Amino acid sequence: MASITLKNFSFSYELAQKESLKDINFSFDSGKVYGIIGSNGAGKSTLLHAIRGFIPKYYPGSYTGDILIGDQSVFHMSSSELAHQIGFVFQNPFTQISGVKATVYEEVAYGLENLGLAKEEIENRVDRILKETGLSELAKRHPYQLSGGQQQRVALASVLVMDQDIFLIDEPTSQLDPESSQHILETIAQLKEKGKTILLVEHELDFLSQLADELLVLVDGQVIEHGPSSTVFSDSHLLRYGIPVPKIVRFKEKLQKKAIYLSPKLLSAESVASQLLQVKKDGQLKKTSQFHKMDKGLSKDLQVKATKTEAIKTEAPITKAPTTKDPTTKAPTTKAPTTKVPITEAPIRDENSFSNISSKETLLDIRQVSYSYPNGQKAVKDISFTIHSGQRLAIIGQNGAGKTTTVKLLNGLIRPDSGQVLYRGIDTKDMTTAQLTHHVGYVFQNPDDQLFNASVYDELAYSLKKLAHHQKEIDDIDRKVHYFANLCGIEDYLGHNPYDLPLSTRKLVAIAAILTLDPEVVILDEVNAGQDFNGMRQIQDIINQLSQKGKAVITITHDMEFVAECMDQLLVLMDGRIVQASTPLEIFCQRTLLKQAHLHPPLSIEISQALGIPPKTLDMDGLADQVASYLSTN
Repeated sequence: MASITLKNFSFSYELAQKESLKDINFSFDSGKVYGIIGSNGAGKSTLLHAIRGFIPKYYPGSYTGDILIGDQSVFHMSSSELAHQIGFVFQNPFTQISGVKATVYEEVAYGLENLGLAKEEIENRVDRILKETGLSELAKRHPYQLSGGQQQRVALASVLVMDQDIFLIDEPTSQLDPESSQHILETIAQLKEKGKTILLVEHELDFLSQLADELLVLVDGQVIEHGPSSTVFSDSHLLRYGIPVPKIVRFKEKLQKKAIYLSPKLLSAESVASQLLQVKKDGQLKKTSQFHKMDKGLSKDLQVKATKTEAIKTEAPITKAPTTKDPTTKAPTTKAPTTKVPITEAPIRDENSFSNISSKETLLDIRQVSYSYPNGQKAVKDISFTIHSGQRLAIIGQNGAGKTTTVKLLNGLIRPDSGQVLYRGIDTKDMTTAQLTHHVGYVFQNPDDQLFNASVYDELAYSLKKLAHHQKEIDDIDRKVHYFANLCGIEDYLGHNPYDLPLSTRKLVAIAAILTLDPEVVILDEVNAGQDFNGMRQIQDIINQLSQKGKAVITITHDMEFVAECMDQLLVLMDGRIVQASTPLEIFCQRTLLKQAHLHPPLSIEISQALGIPPKTLDMDGLADQVASYLSTN
């Protein structure tokens, strides 16, 4: 039975030049999980907002067609009726937590109290959902004293506890460690068993492929394909639209080039390894594919099930999202303001925009540092490490391990209780935070804590104007703004208000604003969360260019594939302590360590270990070579 039906639905934001959703016809059945995928700006969040009834009430614009919940139009339902039937989890947990409750327990119970439920019923529901989302141990903590990932779980739990028939969930795992993501996966699976309808917007495709009964692919506001994961991800054709595919798909395509053909339905390391072991047992490689007959980049199965539109015929990749799409909870998306952006004739890729640092200089030296928050929570415990020029370091660990606290100690946002943080041999206690920020730049986990100007151009020019004391420096501001905007892929948005841009783009704006200071150390806190394929490529390019100039880059992330591809050193934190510091390959090979730290290895390690061969590389090409060699030996 269809619980949600869209009939010829289209929507345009007020003053927008293009439609954000175009003629969508689709029915969502009860008891199923639907994954909605697409590049940033494709209309994914807009679709959820429309189904929830936020459009056009809270996001002004015009629509045609209809959306039905059961047999009722959402446009004729009251806010109360919609709230009782549909639970909505926003992309940004920082704006969803109420701010009026002093503990996690009270925050999760808040909605139930507003419904007037009996105390015993409230307690039973809250206890159950806290356990399912891994929050029981945090029940007495203040929501705003939690890490970003922990807050994300609180936001999700506060909605799931309401037990509505429909759940619309936007990017539930973007800031979660692997174990927390597994908790969420299991919780959503239980909702499905209860007959709930769940719509998920998610960039973590390995997570989505395990969970979703059906995927909808959005491109430029249109549903261009739909079907099960094994069909939609039968190959990597979606990359042409800036839509990532699971890394296992790209690995299988590398094997195809070596005449090793695997079933397109296999989307896990275990299933791929199992079939490879069978090939090894058979003693021969199949020279022709019995599984994977392709026709112009699409499997025949996919061609039958794909919803054909003119959009799928284009060969041009979608690389940048129009600013009139995918609003976040911060503000409705409207047409960009008419801020005039100065025209520059200076070359964008001017090498003088970055200062060069000699190789292997010690920039930061952290010596036996400890820190406790005012409430007594010991967040960092006797940690020591050094940061060198050109280094690319990832700090990894489960939510609440002390990662963000550690990096805030590096640029003076908080000060150690004991120990020393030295910048180029100078104790940072002798430097103001403003002085230190010029050398150690920090991009916040939530860009809304950082952005405050009325246009992207003004945001990037702000620090440059404050620091310009000579006419030459003033004259150079425009060139530098364009250089860093181009580096971060946001030059098309210089005239826009940052809060009219999607969260993923605001993160790129925050990076560019910090880079204008030309810091020697750049800290990126969960900056890749919520990024699509093109956004991830942009961030990787930024990191590579910074490293080549001798800048040290420190990132906090839960994306182990990103770590494997981009970083050369790892720090593993557990309960505020450094438990291991080494290369990614060495750390990812330590099963016991990863289990204790609640981390999962990248795909290359999973496949190697499942095959019983020693992991030698994190690179997919290298792994494909190793697997081919393994299969060809007796």
